[in-house]
Amino acid sequence: MASSCIVSTAPNATLQTAAPTNTLRGWLYFAQNLSKAKWQDNSSDSDILDAIAKGPGAMPGYADTLSATEQLALVKAVRDLRKP
Repeated sequence: MASSCIVSTAPNATLQTAAPTNTLRGWLYFAQNLSKAKWQDNSSDSDILDAIAKGPGAMPGYADTLSATEQLALVKAVRDLRKP
């Protein structure tokens, strides 16, 4: 099974589906499809970095686990998931 990174949003967020990588766990926690252009356009690098550091919703924060360089590399990896 491939590993994935899930960035969740506030509990009142709408569910976005379409990618074959969506999982029941992601659906239950209102995880966003990070490859969607609309999500990418509406999320700044600062928003993504904040989500990585603080861990919104059910996602744990990684500020104490990942270095600043690793967190920025993860932001780039999230941006690279974008599909047209």
